[in-house]
Amino acid sequence: MQIKSKKELAITLFKALSFYSLILALRIITGRFPYSTDDYDTTLQLLLALEGLAALLLVIFAIIIWIRADAIASVLLKNSDDNERADVVDIYVIAFSFIGLCLLCSIMSGIVDSIDHYYYWLRTGGMELAVASIRGSVSYLIVKLIAGLWLLFGSRRIVNVIMKLRRE
Repeated sequence: MQIKSKKELAITLFKALSFYSLILALRIITGRFPYSTDDYDTTLQLLLALEGLAALLLVIFAIIIWIRADAIASVLLKNSDDNERADVVDIYVIAFSFIGLCLLCSIMSGIVDSIDHYYYWLRTGGMELAVASIRGSVSYLIVKLIAGLWLLFGSRRIVNVIMKLRRE
């Protein structure tokens, strides 16, 4: 398949993001099977419900991205012709936006992992380790959120800086 326009490239990447979101949802669901043999206390039931909700949100996100890929591509590529061929700058902008969306999508999985680690350390009696684990995880997720938003909304400015550096 040959990409004919930058809008077509963006649509293809958004559909790939949809698959990535489904893979993250499956990771959340399948990573929880070891808990099925544990006794189901109230905390564990709440944890499993939160993880189920996170997986459901990722599946809904995947469906929306798949169905609305054309509209999202139009928003990303505003002020451009639908059939205009992609140049290097456009490819960079689309790629950085795609990476930003991937980072934002993976935050949901990171939140579930953080809760899992906290719960594990809490159950093993290590309250100090639980607090340290959650601090590190939250810091990492905040950095990931900032980077994802920056790549998504600042991709054109990032590309402009890169292109200036390449010319000099």
